[in-house]
Amino acid sequence: MSDQFISIEYHQIDMRYRHTRMLNDAAIERIGRSIAKHGQLRPVCVIPDVAADRYILIDGYLRLEACKRRGLDTVLAVCQSDEKQALLSVLIGDQQRQLQAIEQACLLDELARRFDQSLSSLAQLVGRDKSWTACFGSQSAPVGTGCLVGRNCLNLGCNPYFGAVGARQHKSCSILD
Repeated sequence: MSDQFISIEYHQIDMRYRHTRMLNDAAIERIGRSIAKHGQLRPVCVIPDVAADRYILIDGYLRLEACKRRGLDTVLAVCQSDEKQALLSVLIGDQQRQLQAIEQACLLDELARRFDQSLSSLAQLVGRDKSWTACFGSQSAPVGTGCLVGRNCLNLGCNPYFGAVGARQHKSCSILD
């Protein structure tokens, strides 16, 4: 299947990778004003989840939220066929928005776990040296600094999505909101 543009209702979207993104209210408002003035110019990126008769949102979490806040019933999406390739495309930075380091770390973790690959092999796939992944090996801050974000924190050492590491939730995080 080649890339297709489709209009999707919100209930059809699985936000499986939401925990890998940081939501920025100022950016959402800015995007929302643009959508109100010009319409949705850039589609979100999805892949089909045939088994669930839904679509998995790969990229466009801020755009999706902006559309929702503007009261739109649907979002324009480009439908890709390969989940791994779509995620790698986001990680490489094929999109306009550059991911923050914590978002890159979360995507690397997802790719490594979901597709059973080493971080060094993923670094190769995105055209980086394997030492680049060393930056993401431990995303937690020194113990005792205290989490300033709260339950929506995406720090690998703080977020409950990361299993045993998440057990230390909010004890060692120092990400500023």
